[in-house]
Amino acid sequence: MSDELSVFRKAIDNALSDEVISQEEAGFIVTLAARFREDIERKSKAMIALQGEIAQLKANEKIILDIVSNMVAAQRRAEDRDRTLRELKESGTARKGMAVIEDESNTIEENKNN
Repeated sequence: MSDELSVFRKAIDNALSDEVISQEEAGFIVTLAARFREDIERKSKAMIALQGEIAQLKANEKIILDIVSNMVAAQRRAEDRDRTLRELKESGTARKGMAVIEDESNTIEENKNN
C-alpha cells in the first residue's frame, strides 16, 4: 500500500509542478483518494469477517451432515443386530447359548458355595 501511496503522491506532485492541476484540485484529489482508501480498508475488514462467518457455516453444515450420517449408521447397526438376534432365536442357537451361560453361572455359584 505504501508503494501505491508513494506513486500517487508523486503523480500529484508532478501534476502540480507542471501546473496541470491547481492546489485546490490536488487537495480535492488527495481527499477523494483518502476516502477511497478508507472504504477499501473498511470493506477488506468486512470481507475477512464474512470469510470467517462462511467458514463457520460450512463447519456447522459438516457437523449436521456427520450427525445425520451417524444416525443412519446407528439405525442400520440396530436393524442388523435385531435381525441377527431374530435369526439366532429362530435357529435355536440363542437358546443353546443361553443354556451354556446358565450352566456356567450355576457352576460359578456352586464353586462360591463350596
